[in-house]
Amino acid sequence: FYANPETVDTNAYQAPAGVPNEEVLQAALVEFHQFKKLLTDHSVKVTTGKGIAGSPDMVFPNWVFTHASGELILCPMHNKNRQAERTPELVALLQNLYTQHLDWTKYEA
Repeated sequence: FYANPETVDTNAYQAPAGVPNEEVLQAALVEFHQFKKLLTDHSVKVTTGKGIAGSPDMVFPNWVFTHASGELILCPMHNKNRQAERTPELVALLQNLYTQHLDWTKYEA
């Protein structure tokens, strides 16, 4: 988790933090674990997965959308390291949880 050099030019919400990436990552992990605990303490089921090196935006998985209707939508991503976030394992997990699948990843080309 750090400013993504592949997306910083096209993402107005990103800017280098001015501190080492490792420091940003450690602060984000503390925040994540605190939030996860808060959710689970209130009986919210939380499923987490291991991130991929070189994909600092993986914490914001906007390559997928799900709906209460059972629909799963896989979205195209512009940058290669954003596309890499969409691992076969994660896609398979989600496809097992949702009954309707819509794949828009062909638009990456």
